[in-house]
Amino acid sequence: MATYTKTNNEADKEAGVEVNLKGNSHVYETMHDVQDSENDDDDKVLINRDSKFSNISRKQNGYIGLICHALLLTLFVVVLVLAFFMYSLHKDIKEVRKNAEIQASHIRLYAKKNKALTGRVGKLTTQIKEFPSIVDQTAKLQNDSAAAIKTVGTLSNSLSKSVERASVYYPKFNAKFMGFGYPANRTHWAEYHQFTLEHCLANLYEKHALDKEWNGLAFGHSQKDGWCICYKNSQKLDVHSLHYLYYVLDD
Repeated sequence: MATYTKTNNEADKEAGVEVNLKGNSHVYETMHDVQDSENDDDDKVLINRDSKFSNISRKQNGYIGLICHALLLTLFVVVLVLAFFMYSLHKDIKEVRKNAEIQASHIRLYAKKNKALTGRVGKLTTQIKEFPSIVDQTAKLQNDSAAAIKTVGTLSNSLSKSVERASVYYPKFNAKFMGFGYPANRTHWAEYHQFTLEHCLANLYEKHALDKEWNGLAFGHSQKDGWCICYKNSQKLDVHSLHYLYYVLDD
């Protein structure tokens, strides 16, 4: 079996490599320490930076919180203002509605009064239109009243003269004065002119002697010619005219 023997150069080379390796190891360690130091500095820088960023972030979060609280407070105030405004608006609307109802009731009352007033005005207008005719009727009534008064005066004078000539009872003819007018019921009658009261009563008495149903007489005392009417079956006095003296024969 063959053996391999290292030469001096190879041994030196190997020894040099070890030396170099050892030297390099020291250098590496030194570099590693430097890197560790640099890394520590970097870490410190990073920590400082993170600390600054953390402080800034906390401040920002604080600002954001304050802003949020301010916004919430503002929103709360706005809600309160809106609520107060809505309450005031509702109160005003209620008041306006109440006033509107009062005004409506007043308008209805005024309309009712206006309608009644219009009706009265219409009646008054009609009365005013009828006033000329009322005046004419009044004048006519006055004329009629004057004529009636004149007629009553004439009748009064005639009646006074007739009463002076007439008697309440005529025993000769059994004739009794019943009043002014003529009978309400009768079956026959006969008119006579140019007769006095006694002549009429004598005529009726003769007719009654022949027929008992001839029993009534109306003498027109206002007639100048002495006009009279004999009645058959006369009953009840109808006071219709003052122109007549009504007599009935007693059996």
